[in-house]
Amino acid sequence: MISNRVRKFGALYRRRGAPDAMREALTWTLARLRLVEDVEGRRRALALELARAFQWRVSYGPFRGMILPERSWWSTQDRAPMLLGLYEQDVLEILVRELARRRHFIDIGAGDGYFAVGLLATGHALRCLCFEASMEGRAVIAECARANGVTERIHIDGAANSRTLLDIEDGILADSVVLIDIEGEEFELLDDIALERLREAVVVVELHDHRHDFDTSHRRDLHDRAARHFEISEIPHRGRNPAQFPELDHLPENDRWLACSEGRSAKMTWLLFEPRTVTGHPPPSSDAGHGPSMPFADEVPIRG
Repeated sequence: MISNRVRKFGALYRRRGAPDAMREALTWTLARLRLVEDVEGRRRALALELARAFQWRVSYGPFRGMILPERSWWSTQDRAPMLLGLYEQDVLEILVRELARRRHFIDIGAGDGYFAVGLLATGHALRCLCFEASMEGRAVIAECARANGVTERIHIDGAANSRTLLDIEDGILADSVVLIDIEGEEFELLDDIALERLREAVVVVELHDHRHDFDTSHRRDLHDRAARHFEISEIPHRGRNPAQFPELDHLPENDRWLACSEGRSAKMTWLLFEPRTVTGHPPPSSDAGHGPSMPFADEVPIRG
């Protein structure tokens, strides 16, 4: 358990920086010493309890029926809201809406593959291209894809950059919805070259400028760059209501709310970039064999 926790802290350090990693390590240590209440530990316990009750299947929302593998790299505590269809629900609704007009999904910072595999398994996307910097994360995505029978329609690669975006065919990007969640690296990735390349795609990006090393200029500069190609809007966040889930009725009130929580350290902002120049796209195809070509292999490649 200790070695797993050290790996988690290392991953958190790489993705969010030293302050967040140190804060997480201190909270975990104090909880182990029983000096503070272990909220994240309780979230993990609730996630496991619900996963067993639901047999590891998402039971609500657009991903209903999706299988979550028991192995997790990044989202262990978030399994409860995933199973309840609440995890980043506002973003998911946008993805589903936009994929009614487009066929391909590009997931930059794919984590455990929840969005990529879920959109494939439930028929909302024809093919998915995942970028995930963590080798362990890529392995978990592949496992999730196998569990849901979508390995032939997903391609898994390492970290994304402007060069990898240039390697994607024009026709694919014009028919894609792109999700970017890379823990603060979005301000570096979305430079003028990348935004020009993505100009015909619908892009959803999570901003992480609450980190200590960012100031308001990061958001303003990104907005100015993106506005040359996109109409920009903020995705509103709606509240969650645990009372709608009878499976939670036996739990104490605090646990019911924790089951819906994503454990955010700050209020997050999601932006929607909609192309200025593209007015229409072909409808999604029900025949996986006739979509435009992508860098997909017959089996999921995992690159180190």
